[in-house]
Order: sequence, then C-alpha cells, then structure tokens
Amino acid sequence: MIKLALKFIFVFFIGLPLIGLSQTEITLEDIHRSGKFSPKGVSGFKSMNDGKSYCKFVENSEGGKDLARFSFENNENLGTFFNTKDIKDENGEPIKFSGFEFSANENLVSVYTNRESIYRHSFRAHYYIYNINTKLTMK
Repeated sequence: MIKLALKFIFVFFIGLPLIGLSQTEITLEDIHRSGKFSPKGVSGFKSMNDGKSYCKFVENSEGGKDLARFSFENNENLGTFFNTKDIKDENGEPIKFSGFEFSANENLVSVYTNRESIYRHSFRAHYYIYNINTKLTMK
C-alpha cells in the first residue's frame, strides 16, 4: 500500500509537471507558412510504371538535355527517351517546354509550354504530344 501511494505521489507531483513542460505550442504560422509540418519528398525525377526505374533530365555532350531512364536498384543508365531538341513545334523550332507527362503505356509524352497559372495548382498551357517511337510531335 505504501509503494502504491509513493508511486501516485511521484507521478502526480513530479511526472505530470514534466509532461507539461515538454509540450510546445503549435501555431498557425508553424502549420501554414513555415512548412514545419509539410511532407518531405524528392524532386527532379519521375518513377516509371514498372516500379523499377525512373527518368530524369541529364546534360548531354551537345550541351542539351536528354530525358534518360535509370534503374532504382543500381542507378544504371538504361537509355534515353529523347533529347529536348528533338521535340519541335509546327515551324520546326525546338520547344522550350515547362513540364511533361507520360501516357499510360509510356510511348507518348505530353509536353507543355507557355504555362499560365489559374488558381492554386491549376494552369493553362499549350500542349504538344511527342511519340517516342516515331519521334514525331503533334500539337
């Protein structure tokens, strides 16, 4: 009985105040502006449908950029999808695009240029479809 009473006194008079001291106040500034509670991630690459490889832009010997495929397992270069200079507009000029997305079968690439923000994450843009197999671009 005495041991139980001593445990109660210890927890009530010593333990509870320590718990109160360890808590910090969370403000709206912490949540919305500082990014303190934002999820962390890795940018600069896109995972492929096979789950074993990813693609990212790499500098090539001609001074341009290639979209290359790499293995997650050992970071081995598995080949190049296209060079950014390969994607041309209707006048034959290379397109300076802002972003891209693959089709479900990863044979087509949708690239966009002249991006105009509308609201939060939505935007308007001019889109081109690039066929990786035939190396043709369609608007």
